[in-house]
This record gives sequence, C-alpha cells and structure tokens, in this order.
Amino acid sequence: AVTLIVRRDPAPTPSAPVTVAPSTDSNALDGGVFVAPTVTATAIPGGVRFAWTYQNPLERDTFQIRVGATELDAPTAVPTIARAPRHDVTAAAGSRICAVVAVVRSGQILPPSMAVCAAAG
Repeated sequence: AVTLIVRRDPAPTPSAPVTVAPSTDSNALDGGVFVAPTVTATAIPGGVRFAWTYQNPLERDTFQIRVGATELDAPTAVPTIARAPRHDVTAAAGSRICAVVAVVRSGQILPPSMAVCAAAG
C-alpha cells in the first residue's frame, strides 16, 4: 500500500507594487541617448536625403535606418546601417519615401525616431 501525504504551504502574501523610476544618469549607457533622433527629409535629385541630430553624439555611433513608401511601412522595413548621421535614398522623382532612424551605441539599438517622409526630387 502507498500512502500519499499532501502538504499545503500557505499562499504567499502579495507584496506592494514597486515603481522604478527611469534612470536619469546620462552615463548609464556610455553617454546615454534616451531621446529619439530628430530626422529631416529633403528632396535631392534622384532621391531623398535623410539627416538627423540627437543628444550626446559619439564618433563611434552607428545608425539603423528603415525605409518604406509610407509611415507604416518604414518602421517594419529591413534595416540598413549607416556610419554618418545622414542617408540618401535613390527613388524616382515624385516618389514618396519615408524613414525611421535609431542610434546604435555599444550594441544597443536606442529609441527610434518617428517616421519622416518626403517626395524624391
């Protein structure tokens, strides 16, 4: 005969929720960038030039650019990597081109920009 003994531990007492404030230490990620870049789109002959600025730039930063035909397409497009804070996209005159840009620092992809669009020149 087998006797089965079941022991019940008392239910854990729920703890109060804890709120964690975001870091305000700009050195948290090697000179941290916690704000998305500001992107401009300018028509150029045969395409669109995207350029951006952002807080605390470092020479070794790279950039992830996603390009699409609409504001909805750009964030899900396959990314391209750039080493300078600008990127030219070739397109037929009048074609609408949109891009989303994120700074890549120390292997971390930081907050992306909003999609910015322009018609190719």
